[in-house]
Amino acid sequence: FIYYILFLKKTLLKFNPDRLIVINGGYPGGLLCRSATICWGLYCGEKKTIHNFHNFAIPVNKFNVFENLIDKLVEKYSSVLISVSHCAAESLRIRESFKITKKIKFIYNGVVKKDNYIYVDMRGKLSIDKEYKVCLMLGTYEERKGHTFILNAFEQVLISNSNTVLIMAGYGSPLEIKKVVDYAKKIGVDKNVIFLDYVDEINNLFAISDVLLIGSQEFESFGLTAVEAMLNYVPVVSTDTGGLKEVINNNEGGFVFNKKDHLAFAKKIVELLNDDCMRLEQGIKGHNRVKNMFSASKMAEMYRNEIQ
Repeated sequence: FIYYILFLKKTLLKFNPDRLIVINGGYPGGLLCRSATICWGLYCGEKKTIHNFHNFAIPVNKFNVFENLIDKLVEKYSSVLISVSHCAAESLRIRESFKITKKIKFIYNGVVKKDNYIYVDMRGKLSIDKEYKVCLMLGTYEERKGHTFILNAFEQVLISNSNTVLIMAGYGSPLEIKKVVDYAKKIGVDKNVIFLDYVDEINNLFAISDVLLIGSQEFESFGLTAVEAMLNYVPVVSTDTGGLKEVINNNEGGFVFNKKDHLAFAKKIVELLNDDCMRLEQGIKGHNRVKNMFSASKMAEMYRNEIQ
């Protein structure tokens, strides 16, 4: 910690910047990030700083003197503490030094529609029959992302909609992916599920998808894939974990359900797959919601207002 402070002091005094924005993961995140905020307060006086954290805060033992001291200094020297959703921002109050602070705010992530990507016919590439509907799940193959929940819901979908394919794509270790594949085989849906690694050009997947499915069970501070899907006119069916219920408003491009209720979740998927007009309507509503609430320009404007 002392080394970071001295190193950053040298850098700050050399370049004499006007503002500081610290971009962090969850709180507390990296010690270097917190050191930057503290160093800025010690040596740059009244110049503004934003301490940004992108995921939920975790608790700290009240007897951990070092961590609590760092928290007090971060709170003192931050002009504002910003996260990506209301629930993620308010999670900071779980730590004693931030319980009553008035500096906590949130600014939703913003996205830009990417139109200059290289088009690939994913339906042809993945040998998906043109008569089949396509459900899509994007997310790392971690247990918290709810692959088991999605597969349980998809099992119910196939009872009435057998001509449906589920694409699962994301980063994951061989062991993590194997666990998901094995579970799909166990419940007998594997022949209708396509497992992919991370796909760089996700717009190609959105182009063939009828519904995006999000099954997150915990630690979902925002829900970027939901925003990206809605921007591409793809309706979303999601669990109500964390920031997802802020990003998705029922009947405005998507629907949220209790993270344990895979039956209700499946019922809405079937309803969307069977009603072309409903899918189109929800796609348009979702696109408009993103343009109004989650544009990159709006996000930039809000950060600019905080840092001026």
